Amino acid sequence: MKALVVYHTQMGRTEGVARAIAAVLGEAGETGAIPIEQLTAADLEGLDLLVAGSPTHYQNLPKEARPRWSAIPKGALAGVWVAAFDTARQTWGPLMWMTAAHRLLPILRKRGGRRAARPETFLVDAENNLVEGETARARALARTLLERVHG
Repeated sequence: MKALVVYHTQMGRTEGVARAIAAVLGEAGETGAIPIEQLTAADLEGLDLLVAGSPTHYQNLPKEARPRWSAIPKGALAGVWVAAFDTARQTWGPLMWMTAAHRLLPILRKRGGRRAARPETFLVDAENNLVEGETARARALARTLLERVHG
């Protein structure tokens, strides 16, 4: 299996989640984790799974990251399993559905990706540190993705 975890980060929390996911995916084959700013068309060739991550800013993708995600060419992810995650502070009720991951997944699907999992949010506290247990949840997500891709 060939997998890639692509992320946008500003304070390192999203990168931490991305690397935890990539570590588990790497047990099943060739896996990398790179910032969206370094993504090239060659990185997308031959992928079985692409996991995308970003922090949530004002219930959306960060402004500076939006054009980079949208620059992935249509059809570039044809047949590739895709999943999306974000890091965000816990909010109440309906706002939990307004996160970067919920914006990312449709972008990936419009480029031909096949949904491997629902969007996932990993919580940060008031000091922007990952809440205890979130890294373990990231590893669990990776195991779920492996089951989906191989199952």
